[in-house]
Amino acid sequence: VQGFTKNGRSYSREANKHVGPWMKSAHGQVLAQHQGDQLKEPYRVTCTFFFEAPKQRSWPRSGDCEKYLRAVADVLQGGGTYGTGVISDDRHIVEFSGKKVYAEEGTPARTEVLVEEVNGI
Repeated sequence: VQGFTKNGRSYSREANKHVGPWMKSAHGQVLAQHQGDQLKEPYRVTCTFFFEAPKQRSWPRSGDCEKYLRAVADVLQGGGTYGTGVISDDRHIVEFSGKKVYAEEGTPARTEVLVEEVNGI
């Protein structure tokens, strides 16, 4: 959601109230799993979004995959609010892919992210 303050300055925020807490938690997980310096650009990012399987659907319909990818990119660069990320800026992502799948029974819903440095571009 975009808007303007009383002083005329523009701002933007997520329309979904659950995104902020998810990003804060996800950023903590990213930093816990990535020990070391920021990766060198450019980057390849591959995401798999696992959802709990409902009883009568044939493919994961919940959510917009593009929005999930944008949220992951924000988390990887620190989201501006949560500090330094593992990448310097999401504009350096040269390959970005994602897919939605159902988690196997007994495994939790989750997001798996692989970030790689791309050489030779």
